[in-house]
Amino acid sequence: MYTVISNLLTVHVVPIIKDKLGNHSSIDNYRPITLSPVLSKIFEHCLVALFSQYISSDNQLQFGFKKGLSCSHALFTLRIVCDYFNKKKVATYCLT
Repeated sequence: MYTVISNLLTVHVVPIIKDKLGNHSSIDNYRPITLSPVLSKIFEHCLVALFSQYISSDNQLQFGFKKGLSCSHALFTLRIVCDYFNKKKVATYCLT
């Protein structure tokens, strides 16, 4: 039993280069890709199907874990908001 559970939690993280012409020795030029076992992905899809009605959010600023939305939607929204305030000549700040 514990072998199956530990296999579900085992992933391989592979660095993928962003810009082939960029600096290959810079960590900023890489992004991680996670390779998960097929059984883990099937289990994940089953859990999402069972619990999606309980974990869904009506918050319009929630982009992750919502059907049809992704990180690119969040970045697009951020860009639109920044452009709006820049046109109004309002100082905008990004806090991380």
